[in-house]
Amino acid sequence: MSYKFTHVGIGTPEIRSHMIFKASKITSTCAKKAIHYHSWVSRFTSDVADVQVVSAKHFYVLPMIVHRFIYDTIHVYSYSNREFYVFPIKYYELFDLAIGIRSWIIANDRYSLSNVIRKMFSDALEKSRTFDEMLSNFKRINREIIDVDAKIARKIDASRKAFKTRIEKRTKKAMQIINKYFPDLLKPIIHVINDSYDATLFLSKFYNDRNIVERYSRFITAHDIALIIPHDIIMIVTRYAYDHDIYNKFRIFVDGCTENEKFVVCKIIGADTYDGKDYKRARWVAIIGYDKLSNQRFLHYVPPFMILKSVETCRKWVLGLVDDFGRPLFDGYELIEI
Repeated sequence: MSYKFTHVGIGTPEIRSHMIFKASKITSTCAKKAIHYHSWVSRFTSDVADVQVVSAKHFYVLPMIVHRFIYDTIHVYSYSNREFYVFPIKYYELFDLAIGIRSWIIANDRYSLSNVIRKMFSDALEKSRTFDEMLSNFKRINREIIDVDAKIARKIDASRKAFKTRIEKRTKKAMQIINKYFPDLLKPIIHVINDSYDATLFLSKFYNDRNIVERYSRFITAHDIALIIPHDIIMIVTRYAYDHDIYNKFRIFVDGCTENEKFVVCKIIGADTYDGKDYKRARWVAIIGYDKLSNQRFLHYVPPFMILKSVETCRKWVLGLVDDFGRPLFDGYELIEI
């Protein structure tokens, strides 16, 4: 099939996403087939290929390019709450690169190195006057992304090694407290569940509150391995994790402890390892504690963003004093604990 045209459908974020695809015709029939093909309503041979549906995160990119080169459109039509603009086939590469660059910027927004790409992309969109100039600029940005990706990868690798060294040292340092207050954390009771229903039945033995049971059940099935402390520490493992060697390579690291006359609190990280020892990837972050006054142990899972935060910040999140990123929610307060 020889594709001659690029169809670009512009919607609105609250009604329809954007979409682009190649086609051999300029009519709205192509859009109908493209939408059906993408949504798997039917599978049939059509004159449509490479359908891309673009989310609202990319909202400004396609309309900006369409209106910049509006005089190059061959045909315009409306279908499925979108305005479709038909361009020559060469425009497909331009739109495809634009979406790819925009996706990269969104995915890597937390890295300062992405600011270079964002600035280059913004300049290319605003200052390129011809198709060839914009395409050339996009290709240059794409090559730059490869270099930036390599730099980001090196930074991530260095950070991962530093974090791995940190938690391994802190785990060793915390062993005295763990052995004293949470000795069964090292060898918890193991219970294997087959599905979420099985998890709910098991959890109902320890918790009367249905909301707690459902939250724990969702957490366990989402993370495959989790802890509960009704009395003893129990590690609940999904059948999948148990049968696929995930459980054998799972390890709990201790990322710091704090102790005073009233309580002991430790931050723990449930993580996958390469060989049962070396840290690979975190599955969840939590604090485990012992209340000396009531002689009770407790466990609270905290947001994954807390992985680099201190024990005290994680404790403040449980108390509702910081947000999911560890930022204070209140100013000028004094925490009085009884």
